[in-house]
Amino acid sequence: MSTLSQALDRSLTLRRRLGYSLDTTERNLRHFIAFAAREDAESLSTALFRRWPAAFGHAHRHTLGRPLGDGTALCPMAPRHGSAP
Repeated sequence: MSTLSQALDRSLTLRRRLGYSLDTTERNLRHFIAFAAREDAESLSTALFRRWPAAFGHAHRHTLGRPLGDGTALCPMAPRHGSAP
């Protein structure tokens, strides 16, 4: 399991303990992490996220924006970038 996948699992576990329902968010984040793995990404970046829609296939813009929509879903995965706005 990749470091990004492990970080995602930790983040989702924490958020669920806080009461969040993350079914759609989890599915989208797992797609994004799989894309990051195919890109050999070791960390997340805006550039990586901006390349993702082309690889995602046909999806509504709300679907593509949802994983990072609240600004916190990926924060624990990239702590060196600071906290969410």
